[in-house]
Amino acid sequence: INCTSGTVCTYFSPTFSPSNISSLPAGINQTIQFNFTVPEGYDQGEYLGYILTNATSTTCQSDDKCFKNITVNVTVPASDTWSIIPSTLNESVYVNASGNLTDFIINNTGNVALNFTITESSSIIGVNQTQANLTKQTSANISINYTIPLSYAIGQHEINITAASNSSTAARNYTLTLTILDNILPWVGNATLNDTLLEAVYESVNISANATDNVNISRVWGYIQKPSTTENITLTYITGNLYRAEYIPDVNGTYNITIYTNDTSNNINTTSAGSIQVIGSTYAMLEQTPQTNSVDNITQSRSYSINVTLNTTNLGIGKMRDANLTFYSIPAGVTIAPSIHDCGAINPSSSCNATFNVSIAAGTPPQSLFIRGKIEWLNPEQTSNSTINQTIITIISNPQFQIIESEVTGVVPHNTSQTIGSFNITANGNDNILSITVDTDGSGDLNESWLTFNPSSIASMSIGSNRSIDVTVSVPESQPAKTYLTYGRVTTANAGSDTILISVTVPGNTTWRHSPSSFNASTPQTTSGNLGYVTATNYGNAQLIFNLYWSGNGSALMSTKPSSLTVPASSSSNLELPYSIPNDQTEGMYTTELMIQNSTADPTSATINITMWVSDIAPNMTNVSVSPAILNLNHDSVTIRTNATDNIGVSMVWANITGPANSNRTLTKTLGTDMYTGTYTPTIEGYYTIIIYANDTPNGLLSNTAAYQINAAGTTNMTIQETMNTTISGITQ
Repeated sequence: INCTSGTVCTYFSPTFSPSNISSLPAGINQTIQFNFTVPEGYDQGEYLGYILTNATSTTCQSDDKCFKNITVNVTVPASDTWSIIPSTLNESVYVNASGNLTDFIINNTGNVALNFTITESSSIIGVNQTQANLTKQTSANISINYTIPLSYAIGQHEINITAASNSSTAARNYTLTLTILDNILPWVGNATLNDTLLEAVYESVNISANATDNVNISRVWGYIQKPSTTENITLTYITGNLYRAEYIPDVNGTYNITIYTNDTSNNINTTSAGSIQVIGSTYAMLEQTPQTNSVDNITQSRSYSINVTLNTTNLGIGKMRDANLTFYSIPAGVTIAPSIHDCGAINPSSSCNATFNVSIAAGTPPQSLFIRGKIEWLNPEQTSNSTINQTIITIISNPQFQIIESEVTGVVPHNTSQTIGSFNITANGNDNILSITVDTDGSGDLNESWLTFNPSSIASMSIGSNRSIDVTVSVPESQPAKTYLTYGRVTTANAGSDTILISVTVPGNTTWRHSPSSFNASTPQTTSGNLGYVTATNYGNAQLIFNLYWSGNGSALMSTKPSSLTVPASSSSNLELPYSIPNDQTEGMYTTELMIQNSTADPTSATINITMWVSDIAPNMTNVSVSPAILNLNHDSVTIRTNATDNIGVSMVWANITGPANSNRTLTKTLGTDMYTGTYTPTIEGYYTIIIYANDTPNGLLSNTAAYQINAAGTTNMTIQETMNTTISGITQ
């Protein structure tokens, strides 16, 4: 389907929908939509176009059936459309001004000529042309001019500009919203300050100025340039054109003041009001007396005090308010009274003084104490200020110590060691005690060697510290009972020495013991001897003398050596117990008690029990010999001998010989001795046993020795070595 010719096909941009048909079955209709667009402003009239519908398929055989021409007739009517661009406008202008405001456009959008008349609704604007004749599809620019009187009302004004035409649309309004602005600066002047030198915070200045405006004054204020910042203050309307504000400065320095005013259109103008000088601070001098001081007698119990005077003078031009004399950074151990002195307000060139008592605590160590005085005050600008001074108090080293107790006493038995107590050393000065030794001063009769101090030396003691010294006493054995005295001494390297009485009482001790406590013995008639010894040991520290008392049926048979017993302190003595039994003493058991007695000893007495058995006894044989043990038969004899004794008398001594031949041999006593001797010559070879017997008189009690053997040899064989070799060396000429 094609639009082949004609105005419609050429100028009206025809389109078909659909633009072709791929197939059309028999008996089926297909609607084709034909669209076209007439260009804007196209002249009125009738216009033709030719459309060719052509079937291209091979199934179309008849030429008169395969295509068709369609004629299109389009009528374009007359059009008198037109527009104003833009239709509205917002603009701003200032009073007392004129000029071109803007343009707007009248467009003839139709296809016929139109005539326009332009009018406006306000006297403050005008247009550059009131008539416009426009052919089709043309436009006209209309310029809007304005003239705003000085007194014209400020604000928004809506103005209509009317364009009337000979078209079917008779007239259109162009709406102009015009905002009238004020750019005329307000006037400000005659600015004054009623004072130019003030104290901060406590004095004020009146700031005044006149201000007017063509419309109205909105606000008047002062812009204050302070030393480190700025500040605004509003001036209040007074009357006429006069505005005023009261201002209180708060810091020290120069203040530059500028007066600002703005009108209701926010137009701003300024003028200088000048400057003020503000006294914000002042300064002072502080004298402190004394400047120095020294203290040399501080101890743990002794403090020190001194009066310190503070005197301040205001050297500035501002007043010192809420002024106080006081102290700061007070050292530990220092108290000051009163703690503060209120001076109130101090005018320039005026003074204030006060005296304070400075107390330094007991025990304050050596150092320099800085007593820092201060005058504090409030500046006019409400800032705090101060001036300081100081007194230097030098605490001199004063090491001291003290032995708290006055004496140490104790009771210590001899031959013992005891800790009798302790004493305390306190460092009561204000400095450490160095190199402390503990001993005695060597006086008195208490030997230094008895004493042990623990500790006996101390490297140092800190201020206020305390050390306990244990005192141990070792009393030697046998030390006499009495009270012994000396002085313990504590010596230091830097604090001198001190002493303490040491009293040791050694009590009396009479303790003793003895051994053995009993004796049992056989004491034949006609014998004497020593039963043994009683050992008495004195454990005390004083000599003991004992009396001896016998009792019992055997007391006549006993004695002691010595007759009384003396035992020195801490030693032992032996008491010998000799006995003597007569030959006619009746046989039997004799019991005897020996009492050792001293009424002051501990114990006061002791008893030794003695039991003796008195009887006759068989002879006693000693120094027995039978020799030789081997002898030659028929040539040698054996000698038999023994000592034989008896408490009464020996009756006979003999040897009983048994062996190859038995025999008895009586032994003969050697005159003046107790020795009995005899010989025997064997006659038969062999071994013989010899036992010696003795009996006494008058009872014939028998005793014997052990058995001795001898060998009587009949033949002796000898072997002689024929050859003997030896080597001799060392022979010389």
